[in-house]
Amino acid sequence: MYRRNRKEADIVMRAEDCGPSLETLALDSCRLAAALVEAAEAERLRWASGGLGRVAPSARFVRALAAARRLRSKRFGALLAPDTGWSIMLALYVAHLEGWSLSEARLAEAAGTAAVPARLPALEAKGLLLRRPDPDDPRGMIVALTEEGAAKMGDYLREAREI
Repeated sequence: MYRRNRKEADIVMRAEDCGPSLETLALDSCRLAAALVEAAEAERLRWASGGLGRVAPSARFVRALAAARRLRSKRFGALLAPDTGWSIMLALYVAHLEGWSLSEARLAEAAGTAAVPARLPALEAKGLLLRRPDPDDPRGMIVALTEEGAAKMGDYLREAREI
């Protein structure tokens, strides 16, 4: 119990009397904080895009997409397994954004599938990626997105994020 002073001995406040109103105030404060964070993030994205509202996807965003695809495959099995070609494109786009190259073996690891060699010719024929000899491994190949492939991935992921 809390007493304001001896003269006001009649006025007694208990914590239980304030409970619901303090709880409501705390919830309102949390909602307000969340709304402010959301507004600040939206303003940051608007500023970063030069007011156009279209920000290039980050490597972190693309990695999260790939992880979600692997999780879907793990949870639902082959019925909803991710398409190998798309997993390859996501892995190559992350490599493109971060400025590193992938051997076919590292690409298979990053895409989470051993079927990489079987899918590369079709993606290469579409002009989405290119293969070149690996200078560190005479038997290996380095795989990278073409400029067209990188542009298509960037455009698609920007649009998908805005949905």
